[in-house]
Amino acid sequence: KLQSSTNERIAILDDFYKKIFNVIGSPKTIVDIGSGLNPLTFFWMNLSKNTEYHAFDIDKDQAWFLKSFFDLFKVKQVKIDLGDALIDKFPKSDVTFFLKVIPLLERQEKGSTLKILKKQNSKFLVISFPTKSISGKQKGMVDFYSKQFQDLVKDQPWKTEKLLFESELVFIIARSDISSIPLTIKKHD
Repeated sequence: KLQSSTNERIAILDDFYKKIFNVIGSPKTIVDIGSGLNPLTFFWMNLSKNTEYHAFDIDKDQAWFLKSFFDLFKVKQVKIDLGDALIDKFPKSDVTFFLKVIPLLERQEKGSTLKILKKQNSKFLVISFPTKSISGKQKGMVDFYSKQFQDLVKDQPWKTEKLLFESELVFIIARSDISSIPLTIKKHD
């Protein structure tokens, strides 16, 4: 059985990455922190053959499964490793994904989000939140997470873009503080 966040993303996969990459451009390197089973959606990302995707999670059994899966299908672009967002340092990348992981990190260590986001060596950060509870009810989560996110980044020198999908609220951050080239968020359809 798929994790609930991966299962919810299946219905929006055709547009999810297309819209994200329409905003940031096509990355050459992706880091996915707290990835869960999200690496299985790699095939819907429509990336170039040279793109590297590096997923990190704390679940050893899941990492073993994912490594075995990508080895079996000889997908060399995808690397799976153990990693803890609260402790570890991750590789430099064009974009780092934090898909539905921030609420979990905040439960583990309250107030950790900004510190975690700032330590990433990425041009872009893609952060998502659920729009519904696990039982499928809308409980004002879009407004709650939108306000929480805006409060979090309001004093940062970052440009942000918001994308709303049926099951996921996505924020894209352009990290002008780590890049010497001015970064812009491309306007999308």
